[in-house]
Amino acid sequence: MIFVTGGKYEGEEEFSKTHWPSKKIISDFDEKIKALVKGLEPDEAESAAKKLAMDFSDENKDSVIILTEAGCGIIPLSKDDRIFREAVGRAGCVLAEKADEVFLVTMGIGTKIK
Repeated sequence: MIFVTGGKYEGEEEFSKTHWPSKKIISDFDEKIKALVKGLEPDEAESAAKKLAMDFSDENKDSVIILTEAGCGIIPLSKDDRIFREAVGRAGCVLAEKADEVFLVTMGIGTKIK
């Protein structure tokens, strides 16, 4: 599995399509986490997000999984948004650990970090 991450609208999907045109590209993983953790308490959300990342990476070993970073900006005021932000970070750590390759995309430029 190839894991690609970066900030919102940094060009992760375009980068992935250019570099791996024949692979399945999953570009909405953070939205799956958002739906999963809505209404959960922080510990529950973290566990659920990590489990989702583990299962999803096992089921998509030949894919490119894109996860938009959520933790590099201003800390959200809303409790739910803070929980989501933490869950995305934890899921990203799992995906990065399980991935064969990891790329950080900034301004459309991908940098291999694993």
